[in-house]
Amino acid sequence: MLAVFNRTRTAQIPYDVQWNDIDAMNANKDFTYDEKNFAKLPQFVQNLHNIGMKYIPMFDPGISASEPRGTYPPFDMGMDLNIFVKNSTGQPFIGRVWTGKPTVWPDFTDPKTQIYWTQMFAKYHKELEFDGAWIDMN
Repeated sequence: MLAVFNRTRTAQIPYDVQWNDIDAMNANKDFTYDEKNFAKLPQFVQNLHNIGMKYIPMFDPGISASEPRGTYPPFDMGMDLNIFVKNSTGQPFIGRVWTGKPTVWPDFTDPKTQIYWTQMFAKYHKELEFDGAWIDMN
């Protein structure tokens, strides 16, 4: 990403927003970033802000359900609030997206989901000061 940023700036192409797809996430999990391959992402975003640019990451409504309980807060909090879409037995509907991993989806008809979604974004914003959100696969 830094190489693309530098090439674009060097070529003097108008450029005011850096977008990121899910490759910047840790194992494609919402509200995370890959601390190995994107270790300096928070500093990069701060540098963007310092020169008047914006940063907008992608988010998917699907939340990974493949991690053990207690290891992925977006899944844990959703389970605690009981806000995921249910199957016919009243349990969270487990589906799969293109990653092939078990996935659950917040039920946006449940008023608690707004609280959940807002808290997830607010918490992640403290870690990575993004300026907007690209909600994909909705």
